[in-house]
Amino acid sequence: MSGIGGSVRGMTCVKMAEQMCYVGQYISQKACLFGAPFPVVGTEGTKTYVGVCDGEIVNRDALHKELQAKGFRFGDRSSAVVALHAYMAWGAACVERFVGTFALAVWDGEQLFLARDRLGYKPLYYYASAQGLVFASHMKTMLRHNEIKPTLTRDGIEALFLLAPARAPGYGILKGINELKAGHYILYKGETPPEMHCYWQIKAFPHRLDAKQSAHTLRGLLADVTPTRVKETEEFAPHFFGTDELAEALESATLAIGMPNEGIIDAATLLLFRQMRGKGHEVRYDEGASILFGEALHGIHASHREPFLREEFQTATTADAYMRAEAPHLSDDSEDDIRVRHAFHTNLQWHLPATLRRIEGMAQTTGLTVHMPYLDAALVQFMYNVPWALKQSLPEVLLPRKRSPFPSTQNPAFLKKMQHMLQALNDAPVFELVDRERTLQEADAPTLAYFLQLNYWLEHFTIDIYV
Repeated sequence: MSGIGGSVRGMTCVKMAEQMCYVGQYISQKACLFGAPFPVVGTEGTKTYVGVCDGEIVNRDALHKELQAKGFRFGDRSSAVVALHAYMAWGAACVERFVGTFALAVWDGEQLFLARDRLGYKPLYYYASAQGLVFASHMKTMLRHNEIKPTLTRDGIEALFLLAPARAPGYGILKGINELKAGHYILYKGETPPEMHCYWQIKAFPHRLDAKQSAHTLRGLLADVTPTRVKETEEFAPHFFGTDELAEALESATLAIGMPNEGIIDAATLLLFRQMRGKGHEVRYDEGASILFGEALHGIHASHREPFLREEFQTATTADAYMRAEAPHLSDDSEDDIRVRHAFHTNLQWHLPATLRRIEGMAQTTGLTVHMPYLDAALVQFMYNVPWALKQSLPEVLLPRKRSPFPSTQNPAFLKKMQHMLQALNDAPVFELVDRERTLQEADAPTLAYFLQLNYWLEHFTIDIYV
C-alpha cells in the first residue's frame, strides 16, 4: 500500500509509517512526513521544504519549464519534486496550476500545507487536536496513530445508516477525523485550527455554443485527457463471481478501504481488480461518464438500513435533511436544466467519492493502476453547463461507452450465505447498533453484506460506540 502521511507539532507517526510499504520518512523535532519512495527536500536560503505526493501531476513537464524560467534548478521531474518546487515558487496558489490526481503535503519548518486534487480522486484525511495534526491518505493508516481513539458518535451512526456509502463532503465518520474536501487545501501552523481554503469548485456559466460547436469542444477535451492518462489495451471480460467467492472477499475489501462502503460491490471490485491485475498493471475505468452525459439522473436516495437500527439509535433526521447541498444554477435555467444540474452535482459531491474510495482502495491493495479519463476537471466543468436538450443531441461517436452490468450476484444462495454468516456472530459489535432478529428475518442480501462489512470494521479497528 502506498500513499502519504505524517504529523506535526509533537504528534509522532512511527506506527503509521510502519503500515505503509516501501516508503521513506523525514523526521525532525517538529514534523514527520512519509511517502513513496521517499520525501523530497528543497532549500531556499536557510529555509528547508519537505514534500510528499501521492498521485500524478500530469502537466509537470510544463511546470518544470516555468520553474526553470524562475531560476529553480532540479533534474528530477517526478510529481513530488515538481509539486514541492511549485509550492516554493508560488505558495499555496500552486495547486491552481496543477492538472492531475494528487494528494500533497509540504512542510516548510513552520507551516503544513495539505492539498487534494479538484475531483478528489486521491484521498486525504486529517485529525487536529491541541497536540498537533495527523494526516494520511488512508483511514486505516490514520487509525494506527496512538493519539487517535476511534469513536463512533450519533452523527457517525446517522451517516452510516441514512445514506452510506454517500456522506457529507469532508466528513470522516469517526470523531475528530475529517476528509480534506476535493478542490481544497489547508494551512496549519499549530497555534490555531487548520485554515480551510477552496481553490476549485464547479460553477454554473451560460452555455453559448450551438450543437456543432459543443461537439467540437467536447472532442477537444476528450482528446486532451485520453492520450495522457490512458494506454489502450485489450478489452477484458471478467468471469462471474460465485457466492462463496464474494462472501470470502468481503472482509478483505472492507480492510482495503478502511471503512464500510458498498458491501457486496466492494467485494466484487476486489475480485475484479485481482483478475485484471493478472492481465497487466494498468486499466482504463470509465467511471464518471454516466454523470457527465446525463445518464445518472437519479441523485442520491436513502438507504434501506435505518429501519434495522435499535430503538435507542432511531433518528427523526431524514436523508433529504441530511443532504442539503444546493447545485449552482442560472436564474434563467429551465426546470429540466435545474433538475439535471442537481443530479449532476449530487452525484459528483456524494456518489462519486464513495466510488473513488472503492476504486482507490482496491487498486492500492492489488497493485493495479486505474486511469479514469472522464474524471477531468475541465471536462466536468464543461459538461455541467451543457443544457440538457443540447446534451441529448451530441453525436453518438463522442459517447463510445460500452455499458455492462457490474460483476455481482443476484443468486438467492447469497442471501442465505449472508444470513448464515451474520447469525454465526456472537456478541458482535454490529448488534450493538442493529436489531438482530429483525435484521436476520427482513434484511436483503446487500443490507446483510453491509452489516457484515460494518462489523469487520468495528472489530478490526476496535471502534468505540459512544452516544
